[in-house]
Amino acid sequence: MRMNLEPIKRGVCAMILLSGAVMLSGCASYRSIEGSAIEHTSETGRVRLEGVSYAQAFARAREVLADNRFAIDRIDATRGVISTHPKRTLGMVSPWDGEQSSLKQEWEDFANQQERTIRVAFAPVDGFTLASEGDFELTVEVIVHRVHRPNWRIETESVRLSSHAQSRDATGQLEFTSFREPIGHDPSLEARLVKAISDRVLGR
Repeated sequence: MRMNLEPIKRGVCAMILLSGAVMLSGCASYRSIEGSAIEHTSETGRVRLEGVSYAQAFARAREVLADNRFAIDRIDATRGVISTHPKRTLGMVSPWDGEQSSLKQEWEDFANQQERTIRVAFAPVDGFTLASEGDFELTVEVIVHRVHRPNWRIETESVRLSSHAQSRDATGQLEFTSFREPIGHDPSLEARLVKAISDRVLGR
């Protein structure tokens, strides 16, 4: 019995055309980072919370990060800061990940090894302190990192047998086989997380 390969061929062609259209689309998925310093200027990742308990707001922020499967890296309740470990996603082939806000992001995360880190910060306003109940400014910063693996020697017979060429820097030290490069903010995810945290704090 001969297998009909036409549906498979059509599916492959559709994927190729779709990926090409996504890559050629004009809008950038991430706000670029100029130079080596990362400056957060987007208003989408910032909101003012009025008349709330700082302790409860801080706890709700941790819950939202956990719900989105981000592992906590650092908690500093005194300074009002929560940061996460880098979280990798495979884009369109990992539908259980909810970081992507567009088809273009789905494709970019699939085509590249990309990770996201999140920093949540609370700042008191109008003379309040973090130990009291009052008005606070909530800021969420999401940085997208792209992982590079230079000198990777791919084995054509089996990917498991692939290896990395070893190289040394000017001082003679072995260089790392991979490095992470910040490529931009993700304002769409920042806005979604701010809304999720503020809605949970305010009991919406």
